[in-house]
Amino acid sequence: MAGFLFFIQISWGWAQSHLHTTETCGHTKAWAQRLAHQETDDTGFDVKWYFLDLEASNADVSLSGSTTILVEATSALDEVVFELQRDYDVSSVTINGREAVFLHELDEVRILLAPEEPAGTLMEFEIFYSGAIPITGNFFQGINNAYSAQWDQRVTYTLSEPYNAYQWFAAKQVLTDKADSVWIHVTTPADQEVASNGIRQEPEILDEVRVTHKWKTNYPIAYYLISMTIGDYQEYNFTVEPEGENPIFVQNYIYDDPAVLEFYREDIDETADMLKLFSELFGAYPFSGEKYGHVQAPFGGGMEHQTMSLMGNFNFTLIAHELGHQWFGDYVTCGTWQDIWINEGFARYSEYLAIEKLIDRATAEEWRQDDVERILSENGGTVFVPESGADLPSRIFDFRLTYSKGGQLVHMLRHEINDDDLFFRVLREFVQRKAFATGTGDDFVEVLNELTEQDFTWFFEQWYYGGGFPIYDITWEDGADTVWIQSDQTGSYNGAPFFQGTLPFRLTLENGGQEIVRVFQSENNQKFAIPISDRVVDVEFDYENWILKEVNSVRRGGVVGIPLEYRASAKIYPQPATGGYVHLEGISSLSRVQVIDLQGRFHQISSVQEGERWRLDLSRLQAGMYQLRVEDELGGVSLPLVVR
Repeated sequence: MAGFLFFIQISWGWAQSHLHTTETCGHTKAWAQRLAHQETDDTGFDVKWYFLDLEASNADVSLSGSTTILVEATSALDEVVFELQRDYDVSSVTINGREAVFLHELDEVRILLAPEEPAGTLMEFEIFYSGAIPITGNFFQGINNAYSAQWDQRVTYTLSEPYNAYQWFAAKQVLTDKADSVWIHVTTPADQEVASNGIRQEPEILDEVRVTHKWKTNYPIAYYLISMTIGDYQEYNFTVEPEGENPIFVQNYIYDDPAVLEFYREDIDETADMLKLFSELFGAYPFSGEKYGHVQAPFGGGMEHQTMSLMGNFNFTLIAHELGHQWFGDYVTCGTWQDIWINEGFARYSEYLAIEKLIDRATAEEWRQDDVERILSENGGTVFVPESGADLPSRIFDFRLTYSKGGQLVHMLRHEINDDDLFFRVLREFVQRKAFATGTGDDFVEVLNELTEQDFTWFFEQWYYGGGFPIYDITWEDGADTVWIQSDQTGSYNGAPFFQGTLPFRLTLENGGQEIVRVFQSENNQKFAIPISDRVVDVEFDYENWILKEVNSVRRGGVVGIPLEYRASAKIYPQPATGGYVHLEGISSLSRVQVIDLQGRFHQISSVQEGERWRLDLSRLQAGMYQLRVEDELGGVSLPLVVR
């Protein structure tokens, strides 16, 4: 591949001339690696406003027009760089309306500033371009065109996540620099509609065959959430009024076919209940001054474009997921792609919450178990994206880790807090503190620790930054007033962390009652003495499946290091004893074994360990009734013994 040659176009402003040269494929690789720059803002300027003024249609991905960017210098600048794919022909660039010197090379537009501009300077750049990018069939492509055979509809749509905005407009792709506002004007054939962010303005009819559709949003917005979708649409709209909050206008663009509305109306209507629910759980809908909306397109899945989600279909969980993103992803955006959990972990859990609260808990648990099985299908992997994967969409959006395990992490945190009012208060406080800005996993932990007055660093070290999951062996012994439970743990792979955490148990008592107990395991092979009101006949571990785990065994007997009088599982057989020996089970270690007859006389016997049982030699005993006394360093227990 390194020896392959290709052409790139270099354009210098004022002259609008073109020079062709050749470069090796190494430049392409360098560019792919350079995309990681969006994690750190070293550009020297802050974006205030985008104005996209484009001409396009639903026929293909061809574009012509301009991107205007208003910026403020945050340091002295002698050049400003925006990203724009090399396939576009950049005809000119202006600074505050004056022609500028620029270079379009390797997907960058570099604009020379002479003289140097000091910090605090406001500058308006307008970049004029036209052309089309190649359609690769890649899901992660900034602009795409697709056809729905089911509904006979062709659509042009944008999908800029994670760093593909530059494939359709000149952009600064830095997560922490949200634009304060955006205007999107798109001129199309008169029979087409455009859906986008914010509020639709009055369209401008240019002539009999062309119209300019205008949208404006005045909320801060991350570069990858800016969008346009072009197609033949009808609108289906309604208003939702969450209790005590501003009404929310819900604007839906669906294919212009009566059968489409009939097919999807009931599903779309469920958005109303979800908006009310999430406003209660996460805080007031953050964009109520504009709208929430959906626009239909023929692609797999959905995309949470701010105030206007792109939808491949309208099933219950997809609507819940994209709506949840309006809080987690749009209102608060991940500060780095390594922290994509801020977006996708909470959006995935929003699906669970919608099912739990609007349908029922049992259905939600059935849905969640699919995620659990997916996570456990492999032994490793972290929710936090390692640096080696931060430029790879396939790793950033790894469904097993980012979505399934990310959502399960939120569920387990809810279990650890064990107080739903407090759990949702943490979520509301986090999004409020990071409103219209960005946040990381560490930022979330800071809010979590403050509000719970606990330190959950350990939880995130093992579940967020650590890989794998625990495998449990649970043993238990009961006595008259105490049950002893021991938890032994191994990791799903060598090098997996030890998983601390709260272990829930349901105890079934001899009298038919049940008791729920929670213990915190902080070390391996830990034993817990739990007071009980009656003898225990059964122990269920994690009976509601809160913990991401595998369970090797839950068995009675074998707890190490507890007094023998609590080991009710100790038993001898056969009983009555015949053949000169018996077996003893439920005892892990012996220091002395004695037999006492009815006259109180002691008889020494020998014992041999055979795996998890002991063989006791009774060949010297006469037929009769005895007590078998078993002792170790912690105590002893007496068992009745009949010899024939």
